Amino acid sequence: TAALEQRLQQMLTQSEWAEVAWRLGEHEAVAARYQSAGLSPPPSLVGSLRSAGLVCESEGQGGPVQGLGDAREDLDRLTWCRDAAG
Repeated sequence: TAALEQRLQQMLTQSEWAEVAWRLGEHEAVAARYQSAGLSPPPSLVGSLRSAGLVCESEGQGGPVQGLGDAREDLDRLTWCRDAAG
């Protein structure tokens, strides 16, 4: 984990940061960053977010997971389970 933590100190893209932070167990931080930035998480992360209970079907209270950019079918009817502020 020391190597992963050291990597977080480098300049990383959102996706790179999310990958490292997720592996370190910072699941809620990853979800909150995508949600507050208004960005859609990459397809490779959506399943993990759902498994962790951070992305829900339409019953979530945090708004749509689909953020800026082109509409994606894999994000249809998905919502953040809770508001990024709470």
